[in-house]
This record gives sequence, C-alpha cells and structure tokens, in this order.
Amino acid sequence: MIFMIVSCLAACGQSAQGSWQEQYDLGVRYLSEGDYEEAILAFTAAIEIDPRRPEALVGRGDAYGRSGATAEHLTAAQEDYEAAIALDEMLSGAWLGLADVYIKQGDWDAARATLEAGCAATGDAGLGERLEQLDKEAPDGGNGNEVLSEDGNSSIRAEGNQLTLSLHVPDLQSSYAVNREDTPVNGCDCQWMVRFTDGTRQYEVGTSYWKDENAPEKTITLHEMQSNVWLFDSDRSSIVIAPAELEVAGTTLRWTFTIPEEYAFDAANMQITGTVIEAG
Repeated sequence: MIFMIVSCLAACGQSAQGSWQEQYDLGVRYLSEGDYEEAILAFTAAIEIDPRRPEALVGRGDAYGRSGATAEHLTAAQEDYEAAIALDEMLSGAWLGLADVYIKQGDWDAARATLEAGCAATGDAGLGERLEQLDKEAPDGGNGNEVLSEDGNSSIRAEGNQLTLSLHVPDLQSSYAVNREDTPVNGCDCQWMVRFTDGTRQYEVGTSYWKDENAPEKTITLHEMQSNVWLFDSDRSSIVIAPAELEVAGTTLRWTFTIPEEYAFDAANMQITGTVIEAG
C-alpha cells in the first residue's frame, strides 16, 4: 500500500513538473514572438502549477514590461520581479527587469540602487556593466545637457547627437479612440507635441493620429500612432525630418531621436517653447 502511495505521488509530481515546463516553454516562445498577452497567460499557468519556481515570475514580468509602459503593466512587472527575487536572489534577470521598471518610471535612483543590490547579491558582471551604462543614461550622469520647460512639465536632454524629450501628462491613458465622427476629415484625433528651438530653427517632436476618413472608429495604443520630429519653416509650414522612438513611463511620454546633421542642431542653446495636447 505504501509503495502504491509513493508511486502515485511520484507520478503526480512528474506530471506537474512536465506541465510546468510545457507552460513555461510556451511562455518563452510567445515572449520571443512578441505575443505578450499569450506569454502572460502561459507564464501565469506555470506559476499556478508551481509558485515556488521563480523563472516563470521573471518571464511574466518581462512580458508585462514589454506590453507597453503603462502604470498598470509596470506595477505588475515590478511585483513579479520582486517576488522572483524573494524566491531566488541569484536571478540576474529579475534584478535587471526590476531596474528597467524603475527606469521607465523615471526613478533613476531606485534603478541604480536595484542594480547595486543585484551586484552584491549575485556577483554578476553583467549587472555591473548595466550599472555603468545607467550612470551615462541617467539625467544626472554622463556629459549630457538638460533643459526644463518653464512649467516644469517637460524637459529636453542632449547626449552627443541624441536628444531625449519628456512630457508629463497627468491624465494620460494607455489607449484612445480614433477616426471619431466628431473629428473633421483630415483632422487630428489626438496629439501630444512639444516645441523646441536651438535659437536658429523651430522644431517639434511628438505622437499623433490623423483621421482616416475611410476607416471605422477604433481604439489604439500610443505606440500604434506616429511619432516623429518636425521642422518648421519661416512660413510655419512643417516637414518630418526624423522618426522618434516613444517610451511611455506611467504618465510621462519620452521621445528619443536624432536630428540629422545637416541641420546643425545647437544643443547649447536649446529651449522648450511650448506644448500641444489634444486627446479627444
């Protein structure tokens, strides 16, 4: 009888282990394919099978973090990384993921402290390298030049020929309705723009969606909209001169971009001149 019970328990354990591995591998596959919603579901299933295995928590945290930097996703990712570290502090991926969450939230001090703690706990050289990189990226590190707007809601930073412009939007949402009936034909459904100058030319960077009169109304995320850099001529006409990479950190929009060399942007004289926010 005892042998039968032990055999049954062993078989159940092997079955659970196999099921956990299947769900975890499925989550890894979806994550690599960019299907973050399915990855979250698979990792969640693995966690439910064995909540003591931290790898699935790290995987789900990665999926949340890559799903779009909304406050909800970042909070979920942070909770998963912290839970994984509590189970196994030797997981470098959990420390890196947690630091990345803080960076997206604009909390550079917390990101630095997390990487330092991770280095101390794991001795991983990769965490040390990320810490050195962070010191160059952070607003108070490297040789960058940063300028704040008069209202304090936006800032622009130059690091070499790369610019990063941030805009705080208190009521920012993760998605918006576009192609609405109340929007004029060829009108703008929504836009978040920051205007800036180097003392010689006027520029604008931002994210927007212009109504498509042949398309039905729908809801899209900020990352599905267009993010670009514009140059204004003396007659106030504008042209797109470069793409911009958008990052959403809570209620902050952050664009990273490079102005083409032909415009000889003078970062020493850059100033923010205004903002335009139209969100339906």
